Amino acid sequence: MEALKISKEKGCHQFNIFSGFPVVAAFSDRTFDMCFQEDFSSPNRDREIFCDLLKLPGSDLVCPEQIHSANIILITDESKGKVAVSKENAIAKSDGMITKERRIPLVFWNVNH
Repeated sequence: MEALKISKEKGCHQFNIFSGFPVVAAFSDRTFDMCFQEDFSSPNRDREIFCDLLKLPGSDLVCPEQIHSANIILITDESKGKVAVSKENAIAKSDGMITKERRIPLVFWNVNH
C-alpha cells in the first residue's frame, strides 16, 4: 500500500488510498518516539508533532492498552481524549477499536521501548 511522506524532518506517512475520503490514515517511523512515558519530567513532544502534521486534535486521541488478544472495543464520544501517555490512562485491555463517531482519532502507539 502506497504512503506519502508528509514531513521532511520526521517520518510521518499518510496512506494514499484514503485521499478521496474524509479520513486520516497514517503511521510514523522510528524517527518518532511514540512509546508510553515513564519519566514525566520532560514531556514527549513527538506525539504532539505527529498530530500537528496530520492536523489532528491531540487532546481527542484514543489509545488502547494492547495485550495481543482478539478484544475489540467500540469507541464512543465518552472515550474521546483517553490518550495513552502511560499504561494507566489507556483504554484497558483492547487490541482493536472501531467507532461510528466523527472526529475521534484512534491511535496505536508502540508499547515497547
